[in-house]
Amino acid sequence: MASVEEQILAQVKNNEEGTIFLTEDFAHLANTNALRVALYRLVKRGVLHRLTSGIYVRPKISQLLNEIVLPSLNDIAQAIAKRDRARIIPTGSFAMHALGLSCKKRA
Repeated sequence: MASVEEQILAQVKNNEEGTIFLTEDFAHLANTNALRVALYRLVKRGVLHRLTSGIYVRPKISQLLNEIVLPSLNDIAQAIAKRDRARIIPTGSFAMHALGLSCKKRA
């Protein structure tokens, strides 16, 4: 039987670079402590990049800058909303911008 780390690695490799993973995505593989250790090791090896507690991303390396390209805040929020089965509804100026409208007043 494969170790928890190998099982997580297989799951990560089946997704594109830039994919966001939450700790809950691997909860079916082992208990919390085993997951924590396996994820720590994968971060240390560079297989995953830790964004914050419980949120990881498969690193996407920029060809131009040769650095990790992090996902947008919107992508992270969408991943959390999916986990929590919540809806994100844009309001105010963000909604206007998303619709291509402007907040500028004309003189």
